[in-house]
Amino acid sequence: MALPTSRDITLASKTVIPSTLLNNIQDMIVGRKHGLQTLVIPTPAAMAERGATGSGSALDTEFGIGDARWRLAAGDATTLAYPIMLPVGTRIIAYSVHGEVLTDGDDFDVGLRRQPGTSTSGVVVDGPTTSPTTVALHKVEVTLGAPHVMLADNGYTVTCRIVGSNSGDIRARCATVDYDRP
Repeated sequence: MALPTSRDITLASKTVIPSTLLNNIQDMIVGRKHGLQTLVIPTPAAMAERGATGSGSALDTEFGIGDARWRLAAGDATTLAYPIMLPVGTRIIAYSVHGEVLTDGDDFDVGLRRQPGTSTSGVVVDGPTTSPTTVALHKVEVTLGAPHVMLADNGYTVTCRIVGSNSGDIRARCATVDYDRP
């Protein structure tokens, strides 16, 4: 059950509270702590990792910031990292990236990385999973075999990397993370 958009009833002092009202309140409180939820990480939050020879890709705002997307080109900034800002103990169930293949035969892959606070290199939690190679907007979604519990003193990111061989471009849009809390 969900809470109504307005009060069920207005209670006077010393009124017996109906069980349906108490159940709605309980569902709301428990539902916010437990159950599957989705975090949407917007395109401008992603950070570009510079390629070996590239100068860094730019956030493409040609159609306005509301339709922003990163444009990744071979030999340029080839990987994006979408930060996952959730509390320690959160269980990651699935993740995805929405990307657009602009040249037939090119593709991109997505993965989940963990960056320990005491290390200079990241740890691959899952991936890579590769997109289709057709020119279109694709959602590459990965459901983990077992939930990954977010650890203390670690940063987490969903990654998107161009792997196309035709030197085409990829437009990366938002990423999502499905999660719950114990």
